Amino acid sequence: MEEHYLLSLFVFIIFGVVFSKKEKNAVSTFTPESYNSSNNTSSGLSGVAKYLESKVEAKPSGVAKYLENKQSIENSQKKEQKVSGVAKYLASKNEAPISSVSKYMARKAIDTKGNS
Repeated sequence: MEEHYLLSLFVFIIFGVVFSKKEKNAVSTFTPESYNSSNNTSSGLSGVAKYLESKVEAKPSGVAKYLENKQSIENSQKKEQKVSGVAKYLASKNEAPISSVSKYMARKAIDTKGNS
């Protein structure tokens, strides 16, 4: 039994040494010059800058068209907005602010003056 454990331990050590040597060879050093030369194109723009530049020139999306259409419809409806019946009723009530309570109080005042 112990021989199997020792054999498996030996195999793991060998694989670890072999794989660690390959990883050390695969690792490269970073220099700012290599980064700039590999990521920039001949025009001097990065990939993100090119993407954003192409998006500025692109057609508006379907959502943008929908929102523009909706906004123009809302603007035209605001211009054509008609006065509702409730608004007319409230406007007429504001012109004659005498309420039934004020009429009642006026009658009471007249009655008390007439009785005294």
